[in-house]
Formats: sequence, structure tokens, C-alpha cells
Amino acid sequence: MSPLSIDGDYDKRGHPCLFENLNHDSINYPQALGDYMEWLWEQS
Repeated sequence: MSPLSIDGDYDKRGHPCLFENLNHDSINYPQALGDYMEWLWEQS
């Protein structure tokens, strides 16, 4: 048995699949999460 998830390519902001997965699992997240994810990507 494998977990259900939405798979695919992501950009630096996590779009579109990260947010599709969060929404699918009814996870609340800050509106600026994409900006923070991009900042983390650039810091690494």
C-alpha cells in the first residue's frame, strides 16, 4: 500500500504540487509559504 499524494514537478515556491498536497490533506498554511520556500531555496 502506498500513500496517496500528488506528484510532479515543483518550482522554487513549491508550486503547484506542494500546495495541491497541502490542500488535499486539509492542512492550513500561511499565505506567504511560497515566498518562504523560495527564500529557503535561494539560501541553500
